[in-house]
Amino acid sequence: MARICLYVWIRWGSDWGADSITEVFQSVDVLLEWMEIDPVDTWEMGRNEVVQAYQGNRNVFIDYPEYAWMIFGREVPDDMVTPSGEAMDGNTGGGTGGSTTTEKPTETESETPSGSASTGTLASPLTVTQAYEANKGLAEGSYSSEKFYVRGKVTSIGTTGSSYYQNVYVTDGETELLIYSINFGNGIDSFEVGDTITAYGYFKNYYGTIEMAGNSGDYPEVVAKGEAVTDAPTEKPTEKPTEKPTEAPTDVPIVPPVISGETVENTLSFASTDQRKSLSTTEQVWEHNGITLINQKTSGSSNIIDSSNPVRLYKSSTVTIKCDDMVKLIVECVGGYATPFMDSLSGRSDLTVKASESSTTTYIVEFSGAVDELTFTCAAQIRIKSITVTSLVSGGTETPTEPPVETDKPTESETPTEPPVETDEPTESETPTEPPVETDEPTESETPTEPPVETDEP
Repeated sequence: MARICLYVWIRWGSDWGADSITEVFQSVDVLLEWMEIDPVDTWEMGRNEVVQAYQGNRNVFIDYPEYAWMIFGREVPDDMVTPSGEAMDGNTGGGTGGSTTTEKPTETESETPSGSASTGTLASPLTVTQAYEANKGLAEGSYSSEKFYVRGKVTSIGTTGSSYYQNVYVTDGETELLIYSINFGNGIDSFEVGDTITAYGYFKNYYGTIEMAGNSGDYPEVVAKGEAVTDAPTEKPTEKPTEKPTEAPTDVPIVPPVISGETVENTLSFASTDQRKSLSTTEQVWEHNGITLINQKTSGSSNIIDSSNPVRLYKSSTVTIKCDDMVKLIVECVGGYATPFMDSLSGRSDLTVKASESSTTTYIVEFSGAVDELTFTCAAQIRIKSITVTSLVSGGTETPTEPPVETDKPTESETPTEPPVETDEPTESETPTEPPVETDEPTESETPTEPPVETDEP
């Protein structure tokens, strides 16, 4: 805000009819103090790029914040660090005073120090997994003491500027890493999704997530593109500790649910804002294919921001996923922002959650019974690309299989056949046929034929 106020005054102050800046602002020194406390960050640089694209002008105090001290006759702070790397001595009246940051070399020179085995080198950069393992112990809000060379394949690019890309994700096939903002260097002026790049910069623990980010105006740079380097990293990657799976109680039989009826899968994607129904600093609502996600700010969480591909769900905010008769979710997360999703659901008895066999950043949630909604609080910031819901088709049911009950009573199929009861009376089939009664009268077939009567008539 201080940089905006000072820029607006310098650019348009005379149009306001005020002869002195103190007629508009109570204290220039307070604005300068604010500028020093809150150095230029990647977000502000990105905003400056967007403003230039629309208006054709830039805020000079973002590119060269030291100019504010010089214009108003103040001494530039000794520890001033600027995006330009050209902070000048305010007492010299301008000119080319001493720089407090490392000057950028020409494109023919190596833009960074030679590095080491533990931080990687330009010839032998670390894999994403190696770099993550080396920095996962950073305290929340802190930076690494050294820069790292990291090589990975680009999986996603957010905002693009004339000299930098923002929200770039790279992977080595095992771990995904966010590079919050990366400037072009070594003659590289662009790259695309699918390209392999080498980035050089500091790491930061951002609210529990390890990412590569700018440190006091010193932003990551892309220093190589492609698979040109052949030297393998000199440091063996640290093996992740194997977590002992939680054993289920032996005295309680685990019976998987049996789904009766057809199921259907639908997906809610956060690739663009097309599926977002509403957004404010306290709530965002996404809806598609019968699936709804509601993210609400709490007193302990940050304001909700405009985000997509992926959507950002901040620490301590609440999340509700709704869909009729859900039995399973497949949640595709991003890099270091994936684990907090699993942590947010741990310890619940109404569901199970596990990592997908095909991706360590995709999780499968299975419910113990069909549900219409799932609500949880984010243990740390979560970033999600998509949610796929498996639900029962109307009319289906989902019932846990009951273990068979053992009894002494035989089943219907096991009931023995009763033996026949013996009696002296013959059965119907055994009743003897009565012999015929003998008489002197012949039967019809035996009756003799009467002889014809003789007459004289012809």
